[in-house]
Amino acid sequence: MISQNQGDYQEDSVATNQSPDHGTLRSFFPWSPSLRFTVIMAIFIPIALVLVASTIVDYNRHRQRDMESMSLLASQTGQVIEQVLQREMLRSDFEAIQSIFDTLSEEESIQALLLLDTNGRVIFSPGNETTGIVFDNQDPSCLPCHSLLPQDRPTGVIIDLPQGQNSFRSMQPIENQPECTECHDPDQRLLGLLLTDLSIAPIQDALAKDLRDAVLWWAGTGVVMVLLVNLAINQTVFNRLHKMSEAIARFGKGKSLEALSETPRDEIGRLSAVYNRMVRRIRERDNENELLTQKLQQRMSEREHLLRRLINSQEQERIRLARELHDDLGQRLGSITIQLELAQRALTEDADKAKLSISHTQSLIAESTDRMYDVIMGLRPSILDDLGLGPALKNLAKRTLEPAGIDYDVTIEGLENGLEQEKETAMFRIFQEALNNIVRHSDATYVEMHLNLVDDMVDGFIQDNGIGLDPASRPANEHDGTGFGLLGMRERAELCGGSLVISSVDPHGTRLHIQIPFVEGRNA
Repeated sequence: MISQNQGDYQEDSVATNQSPDHGTLRSFFPWSPSLRFTVIMAIFIPIALVLVASTIVDYNRHRQRDMESMSLLASQTGQVIEQVLQREMLRSDFEAIQSIFDTLSEEESIQALLLLDTNGRVIFSPGNETTGIVFDNQDPSCLPCHSLLPQDRPTGVIIDLPQGQNSFRSMQPIENQPECTECHDPDQRLLGLLLTDLSIAPIQDALAKDLRDAVLWWAGTGVVMVLLVNLAINQTVFNRLHKMSEAIARFGKGKSLEALSETPRDEIGRLSAVYNRMVRRIRERDNENELLTQKLQQRMSEREHLLRRLINSQEQERIRLARELHDDLGQRLGSITIQLELAQRALTEDADKAKLSISHTQSLIAESTDRMYDVIMGLRPSILDDLGLGPALKNLAKRTLEPAGIDYDVTIEGLENGLEQEKETAMFRIFQEALNNIVRHSDATYVEMHLNLVDDMVDGFIQDNGIGLDPASRPANEHDGTGFGLLGMRERAELCGGSLVISSVDPHGTRLHIQIPFVEGRNA
């Protein structure tokens, strides 16, 4: 049975390994992931995705905020430079303007500082390196602004320089002021454009550092989270599942069953409670099976002894019959023969003597007939076949109890139609064995016998006022036959589908109660 269960378990395991869910996991992992790994990944991956998404959103928000700050800084820087240049322009001090450009270009954060006229020609540049160059509106660095309508053009954009660097370009228009009309047309709105390229490398470095720190922080948080989750799940789930798995494994190997803790009352606790109930039922059934096995072995042993006893009883009965036929009936028949010969001789000599021999012969014949009837009754009473169970039991009580000086009372009701022959014979033999035991062992002075029909059951009892008998404390005795007599009566009752109960009667005595199903017999 255990091997079969283990085989079924292995087949279930194979079926489980081939399930769609397992195949899905195998598509992600080259090995078969454990439950611990699956649960931790199921918790860690969503949290990691949320952390990554939040980091990206936070990084973009910081970058946007820094770019706005950079735009404001560039605009303020352009305004300051414009104010400085405007004072020198009003003086028409071009050398001072050039000096300002040369001085400001030495600042590392300023990558380019140009003053353009309305035609896009460079008027001033640091060191006059690009002075006179005309900017093309189709230049890639100019497209972010000039690809838009004039009213939609921003005051600052991020551009990619040819060197592969990023720069923030600020365009500060120089508007025509009243004080400038001495040199410029009053109707001209713009006089030029101050172009400033500020390096955004410091901001990018700071953002990269913040991103790196955030990644390291979240990575460390993830590791700590995995450890804490693993510790918590290990204490609350996996240890309990491991104990349950070991218990089930021991159960599959046929070892002793152990109860599992049912606290806390969560899903695993309820599963443990179901397992414990199963264990209790199995233990109860094992105990019942053990008791049934012991009873079966006891009954088999009793039947073996009973069969041996029956065989011995048959042989003893044959010996008894042979002895009685030889010693009793044989001698009586021999005596009858001698008496007849004496009577025959006396007929011619002494008539009175012949009559006396014939009278003695008649007495011997009557005694032999009675003895022969007793032998026949011991084998099978003809009255049972001729008149039925009731008269046969009454005759049995008379012939068994009266010679022993025991008073009795017999009541038979509801069996006028008789019983099936097999059940009549069984009932008669049970009563016969019971009366013989009473005569031999009970020291009783009164016996009550009762037999009637109750709810399709033949119900009867025999009760005496003797010394009593406790069948539970009295084992079968092969020497006196009492134990096997009781066992034989019980076997006869059970073979007819009935039952036999023997109990003691207060203050003293024994009661034998028998029930067998009623089946009509001879007169039905």
